[in-house]
Amino acid sequence: METITKKHLAANLSLLMGLNDLSQGELAKRAGVSQRTISNILNPDVDPAYSPTLNNVEKVANAFKIQVWHLLLPNLPPELLASRSIEKVVENYSHVDETGRNEINRVAEAEVRYHQMSASGSPPPAKTSQSRQLQVGRRDKI
Repeated sequence: METITKKHLAANLSLLMGLNDLSQGELAKRAGVSQRTISNILNPDVDPAYSPTLNNVEKVANAFKIQVWHLLLPNLPPELLASRSIEKVVENYSHVDETGRNEINRVAEAEVRYHQMSASGSPPPAKTSQSRQLQVGRRDKI
């Protein structure tokens, strides 16, 4: 496993442990792995040669009732990391054609721009249903 991937895994695991108020020992017991395994995952720089097995990462993910790939995503907000919503987005994205995926991408990019404007102090455009539909160019196929 690449060093950067180990760091994403460590950061996400630490975040989930904090959200669930779990110690290394408690998580180890819940996941069915050793406390040393949890410590090694959380501290990837201590032993750079250590690489957790997929089996152990699966056990840890199962302890939180999430998919393994959730643990490997960088910079995922806590509310998404611990929920099924990111999984639902990927599932929906995979079930539409290229036109649908382009539409989803366009809507997502418009949302990011909207929130960046809000965060920067620029007054965002009015957030009415009609203006939002025009702003993101939503399809009327529901």
